[in-house]
Amino acid sequence: MRSLCTIAVWFLLVLPASVGRADPTVEVLLSLKADGMNEGDRLQNSSYCLAAGRQARENGKFGIALDLFTKCLELNSEETRAHLEKGLLFGDERVVLRTRAISELLFFLAADPTDIHARTELGGQYMRLGRIAEAEEQFKMAVARDPGDPYPLGMYGILLIDFTDKVQKGVELERAAIAGIPDEPWFRMNLAWGYVLLGRYAEARAAAAAAITAIRKSDWGQPAVDEMNQLLRSIEGK
Repeated sequence: MRSLCTIAVWFLLVLPASVGRADPTVEVLLSLKADGMNEGDRLQNSSYCLAAGRQARENGKFGIALDLFTKCLELNSEETRAHLEKGLLFGDERVVLRTRAISELLFFLAADPTDIHARTELGGQYMRLGRIAEAEEQFKMAVARDPGDPYPLGMYGILLIDFTDKVQKGVELERAAIAGIPDEPWFRMNLAWGYVLLGRYAEARAAAAAAITAIRKSDWGQPAVDEMNQLLRSIEGK
């Protein structure tokens, strides 16, 4: 669900002569040509494109971000992080090009199989497509590599609660994830539903109340609050 600091770092560097001494604009970056550029400038400019693309993606400017990541790879085809960023872009819930996200994430993980957040993101894309066995495989690999990281724990817990009969294990994973990320609304909401499925209604009510607090703190919006209130009404008196 993981780089922001690097944006500021990149723009503090002295720019190569091909870009000038001021911060490069998107227009300047997209106009760059590898032909005639020495290797140092080519690699540096590729890094600027990557950083600017991240910033554009985080600001919801997906078309510009994609153009910048593509330019990054034109300047340096070995910059595999651009494939990770494209995977995150295509997988964003405002874009939802899941098969393209999966393709980019697989490309990145072929180069860096140790990146557990990229692997967890890949599992999340599989899960959203209903490819549950493939999703579980990715989550298992991520958790095995770092059992203490709450992000893969929470995502794996969601899969087990929502898509399998291993609800008890999913609840345990969700509780462990929440210990590391107490204000994550999605993990808390799924924990509440897990308790409902197990018939543990007092714990479900407490989990739903905590989820509502987390939702409001994170500004997720009223629909998520309504879902938890609906859960509470469904177990009223139980």
